[in-house]
Amino acid sequence: MPMSAPRCFEQLSSCHLNLLRADPDLPPTYSLTEPASDQRDLIKVLRMGDLLDADEIATRIQPRTPVHG
Repeated sequence: MPMSAPRCFEQLSSCHLNLLRADPDLPPTYSLTEPASDQRDLIKVLRMGDLLDADEIATRIQPRTPVHG
């Protein structure tokens, strides 16, 4: 899958990790934008297949702590 780096970024630009927070007192929920089949293929070629597994991401992600200063 020959592709330049800028083209890879363009191809994956609509893939997002979405933070959902309805109540600031509750832990956040994350959802993944479902990648299209060509995006899934590219993610696998880049050896980043863990990004396709919502459970794997959930075990690794740490919400950011707001910095007040």
